[in-house]
Amino acid sequence: MIIKELSSKSQDIIIVTSSLTQDMNNSKLDSVYKASAIRALGTIVDGSMVQSIERFIKTAMADRNGLMSSAALVTGIHLFEVNKEAVRRWLSDVQQALSLAPQKSITQYHALGLAYLVKQNDRMAIMKLVQQMQSSAANPLSACLFLRMYVSVLSKDPSIKYSTI
Repeated sequence: MIIKELSSKSQDIIIVTSSLTQDMNNSKLDSVYKASAIRALGTIVDGSMVQSIERFIKTAMADRNGLMSSAALVTGIHLFEVNKEAVRRWLSDVQQALSLAPQKSITQYHALGLAYLVKQNDRMAIMKLVQQMQSSAANPLSACLFLRMYVSVLSKDPSIKYSTI
């Protein structure tokens, strides 16, 4: 709450951002603190500052720790509203997080959600994502999102109904 209040003052946001990036780089801190720092950064940065934290978020997406990668993916979802182009550049990292995520983890759901958000206006990319996830959406939330994507594809193109996706 305090960070959100401080983020309204432009002179203080640099201090807060610097402190949070130091927390993310500190190898002695537990991943819980690092994930919290990533989520906090996602709430306070504006569109022009996204590029300055891009490296940290991309590194966290590739992290083997599910807490870190989920925090980075959720931050990506929130930052998509602020700077769409920067988040679109992360698509290869999102795809990697989606393929490396354990099937029953929440990371799979977050990666699928961000991939769908980035690709939502590209029908062929959504169809490819549906085909990719057809057999691996084991998390119940991922399965629900997969069904939403499937219905979206079917509603936009009725000729696909009788073919296998």
